[in-house]
Amino acid sequence: MITVIRSSASSEERAQLMTLLCRVSGSQRPIATIRVNEQEVIALDGSILDAQVRTTISQLRAVERIIPIKTPYKLVSRAFKAQDSTIVVVMPWVPTLW
Repeated sequence: MITVIRSSASSEERAQLMTLLCRVSGSQRPIATIRVNEQEVIALDGSILDAQVRTTISQLRAVERIIPIKTPYKLVSRAFKAQDSTIVVVMPWVPTLW
């Protein structure tokens, strides 16, 4: 499941969301957010959450929307992002020793 955070969410609203996600997921570590195409998102295993918890999360002010994704690679799934991803690989310059 991918939770998209509203860009206008206050720090208190974000903290409330993070606290709830840590509590319901059983995570002892802080939940990390990721920036994807100018949006802040959180990727979690949605199978650990029941429908009532997902509804509660979706009603928080910090949450723009929740995208349920069944694939193992959530952030590159077509369900999350329809456009092709482009990855630029920059190789360090290594002088040849001829």
